[in-house]
Amino acid sequence: QPSTRDLLIHLKQGNYQAALDLVTELDLDKDVVFKTQWLQQVKKKEPDIQPKDVELLEQVQDDAWLIGQCLETLADEYSVQKQLLTLGLERTQTIVLDKDVALTAQDKIRQRSRAYFLSYLDRLETLKKLNGSNFGEFRDCNLIALAIESARNENSETLGALFLHHGRELLPYRLFILSQIPETSDPSRFDLPHVTQEWEDRWLEEPWREVDMVEQDWVKEMIRLDVPEETAYRTRLEESIQATEYPASSRLVADWYLERARAADAIGLCSNALEISRYAQVMGVSDMGPIITEYEWLCKYVYASQDNPYVDLASFQKKSNYEVLEGLLSKTSAKTIVDDMFHHHRLDWCCLVCENSKPTIDIEDRIIKDDFDLSRLVLSILYSNDGSNMDHLVRLFECLPIFPDTPQQDNEMIDMATILPYTSTPLGVFTALQSAGAFGLTLMMDVLQGHLSSAEVLARYHSHVPLRWYLEEQSAKSQQQLCTRMASQAAGGVESGGSHFDRDDDWRELLDDMIRLRDDGKGVFGKLDSAIILEIFFSSLLRCA
Repeated sequence: QPSTRDLLIHLKQGNYQAALDLVTELDLDKDVVFKTQWLQQVKKKEPDIQPKDVELLEQVQDDAWLIGQCLETLADEYSVQKQLLTLGLERTQTIVLDKDVALTAQDKIRQRSRAYFLSYLDRLETLKKLNGSNFGEFRDCNLIALAIESARNENSETLGALFLHHGRELLPYRLFILSQIPETSDPSRFDLPHVTQEWEDRWLEEPWREVDMVEQDWVKEMIRLDVPEETAYRTRLEESIQATEYPASSRLVADWYLERARAADAIGLCSNALEISRYAQVMGVSDMGPIITEYEWLCKYVYASQDNPYVDLASFQKKSNYEVLEGLLSKTSAKTIVDDMFHHHRLDWCCLVCENSKPTIDIEDRIIKDDFDLSRLVLSILYSNDGSNMDHLVRLFECLPIFPDTPQQDNEMIDMATILPYTSTPLGVFTALQSAGAFGLTLMMDVLQGHLSSAEVLARYHSHVPLRWYLEEQSAKSQQQLCTRMASQAAGGVESGGSHFDRDDDWRELLDDMIRLRDDGKGVFGKLDSAIILEIFFSSLLRCA
């Protein structure tokens, strides 16, 4: 006669099908078999639990026991872990809660378990997004503490994911968390507060689901279980961090950025303070201009001063104008000024001087006050340059004055091409241009405009040549070489980094530009027949198959 003793023997030996048949015959609860088999599987496999193991657990009818197992069991595979948590969540059974109706101890346990499952499922999705692996640690960690640690470690990916998917918990503490990012970090790597007019913009939030009833504040208070250690930890954490209204006023956000800049400045990182201030302006914070200017001058002073003293913004603001000027010029001498002006790579300085000498500026504020000197200087620089930096050339051209119609003077120089064969330096060209008046300078500037137009086209295809090239007599061979070089960049030339055109529109534009540069025999490729230009173009096109 079968007995419970036989059942125990089957369970101990792992004969679960026989044990299940015996339970059916004895009319006992099948859960005893499923539970035993599940516990043995977990003991042997955890965390290598498989979907078929979870299917076994689904057959257990004891909800309380099953919920406990789903909470405690960890699985390596994301899908299996989610299957376990979802199974446990389904067994918690949402109940209609009322503030005026007290819950039984069992109901409180079940609703606490539901809150855990919801939280764990959210954490599981976040961990998957971050390609993390230690779910057992991540599921129960304090998110505020984790966000602070991520900020201190400059882990922008984790920090961004936490704010995006767990904003309800973290956004009240966002400014404190973000203040933990090291002052040496690039602010553009992180999501920082953005302002529109008087208020902070709301942060982008993408929670994994809608808020459940058990996550309402009054329900959380009703089902809360006091654990002394956890309560003490949470209290210490909340006492050490500061919450901020959300969204915050623009003034509060501005103060936060200024405090970040001051923190960087206080440890000698004035350039980082400047970057933080500039980034605040980019993020919509108004009235940052004055502080940006002050940090710019502080950086110039610190990096120019020979004795390299430790100077922060507060001490810099106390210095007299003479002390600041003395520090800025501490590495400057008559020799360095002359040497700097002879360096071709300082074309940006020439741009600044000429831009502050434009005829549109009041005469007393101009550096170069004479329009003739300005036009001669610009022409001298442009036709003595290698033509590699198109932006600087255009900036210089835009500084040229416009002279009123004036008749040509006797012996007045009107052609730049007559000068260049005899000099190769800006000073030589500038000296030769002294005999050019308003009429001659105007003609030269008109010719220069055409040369710059051609230069801009060539620059788009990494095929720049010095501007003096346009004034020299070029052979058909030389023009063909330049045309070939221009077309070769579209097919993957060295200057273009090996990349080639992929769109039909790009190739059509290249052909149009090549024909335009011929200009009916008057342009850069004027000595080339249209047939030769087409041959060069299609040769490059075929190279790209």
